This record gives sequence, C-alpha cells and structure tokens, in this order.
Amino acid sequence: MFVYSLAQSNTTSAFFTWIGVLLVLVIAGNVFRLRIRKLFIDDEQPTDLILDDIRTLRNKGTISDEEYERLREVILGTAHGQSQKTPPATIVAPPGFDLTGDPLPGPPQDRESPPESSESSANE
Repeated sequence: MFVYSLAQSNTTSAFFTWIGVLLVLVIAGNVFRLRIRKLFIDDEQPTDLILDDIRTLRNKGTISDEEYERLREVILGTAHGQSQKTPPATIVAPPGFDLTGDPLPGPPQDRESPPESSESSANE
C-alpha cells in the first residue's frame, strides 16, 4: 500500500512539474515573440532620421539646396500637392441603390392584406 501511494505521488508531482515547465515555455515564447515583433515592426516612421541624413548631406555640400528640397518633399509626401496622410474616401450610394450599385429590395410582397374590421362587415 505504501509503495502504491509513493508511486502515485511521484506521478502526480511529475505531472505538475511538466505542466509548470510547459507554462514557463509558453510565457517565455510569448515574451520572445513580442520582442522580435517590436524589433522588426516599428510603428514609428523613420522620416526624421532620413531628413537628418539629407540635411547633413546638404550642409556638407554633397547635394544642392534644390535636391534637398525635392528629396524632402518626396519623403514628406508633399510633392505634387499630396499630403502625408490622405483622408479615406467617402462612398455615397444614390438613393434606392446599395454601395455595390444594385437596387435596394422593395417592401415584402408576401404580407397579407390587413383583415377587415368587424364593424364594416356587420354593416354590409
């Protein structure tokens, strides 16, 4: 009886040990994934760094003022009247049509006519 309970407690402790190891691996994997994602996917635009670089090139005389202005406009997206961020387009459907251009469905035709009131049938 003592041998059975000892074997059972070893099995239980091994089970919980492996559950703990798996839990630690899952947490460590998620932390690793988030750090790699942050490393490769940068939300900030590097335009400031690029602008600093071309400003340095202009100050050294490597590029002219006209080239600097043209590059600056391209980087900021202001060339040809474009803004850096364009607002999303608004789509408006004509009356009676959906956004795909198909006509809207009409009222349901399967409704029965309303029943006549009992007063009108009694008067006839």
